[in-house]
Amino acid sequence: MGASVDASAANRKFAEKHGLRMPLLCDPEYTVSVAFGVAEGPGQGRARRTTFLISPDGRVERVFKNVKAKGHAEAVLEAARKIWPV
Repeated sequence: MGASVDASAANRKFAEKHGLRMPLLCDPEYTVSVAFGVAEGPGQGRARRTTFLISPDGRVERVFKNVKAKGHAEAVLEAARKIWPV
């Protein structure tokens, strides 16, 4: 699942542009972003791009801070396979 502080219309456009098939959570009030520590709150800058690997029981297994798009998906997949070998 992805999350963004952008409005749903902007998230929909982003998902269509990039062919995303995962759900995107819209968080324009910054509720989730503040709870996860990636933003200070509305009007206080953008949320920092961060990836969380969360286990089925709700535990945060790994955090990737200051995410850059290039190579990130591969790094996350590799980490997930180490945590949850198939």
